[in-house]
Amino acid sequence: MPKDPSPPKFKNRLLAAMTREQSRLVEPQLEAVNLPRQRSLEIRDRKIEYVYFIETGLVSIVANERDGNTIEIGVVGREGMTGFAVVLNSGQTTLDTQVQIAGTAQRIRADGLRKAMDENVEFNRLLTRYAHVFMVQAAFTALANGRHNVEERLSRWLLMAHDRAEKDDVEMTHALLAVMLGVRRPGVTVA
Repeated sequence: MPKDPSPPKFKNRLLAAMTREQSRLVEPQLEAVNLPRQRSLEIRDRKIEYVYFIETGLVSIVANERDGNTIEIGVVGREGMTGFAVVLNSGQTTLDTQVQIAGTAQRIRADGLRKAMDENVEFNRLLTRYAHVFMVQAAFTALANGRHNVEERLSRWLLMAHDRAEKDDVEMTHALLAVMLGVRRPGVTVA
């Protein structure tokens, strides 16, 4: 009788996809952390200290204007990571990143991640491909925000959150959903 395959070492899909060599570069630098709801992981116009590989929960990437208008441009769960500016060779972000559904992550210092990317071309490709996938998600989020009504946008958001949270109960307030969708709170209540 064949043995059951061992469970993956990491719940995060990017980390689970690493080769042995990549893991050797990255794993010693990883630190398991809890991500409480509403924790800011990146703040606009500030240097990124850590990159987070999400294992459970949900993180929102949010664009905001100086006058306070905000809208979510994408979400990250166990399939991905934060720190796109680091992956794209910049140390500072123009967006905010905040935990929406509490969870866990593996984090690595931004400079340590860049060093590992510089040392391993395939690891660099893995992370830049994910950055590209996220940019596609952001483009379709912009399309949905510009072309679809609140009900359709809310449905899309709930499905994306459900996929990443891996649970049926997604704790969200109407006010927070309104910010994520770029609409007034009563519009979320009606939807």
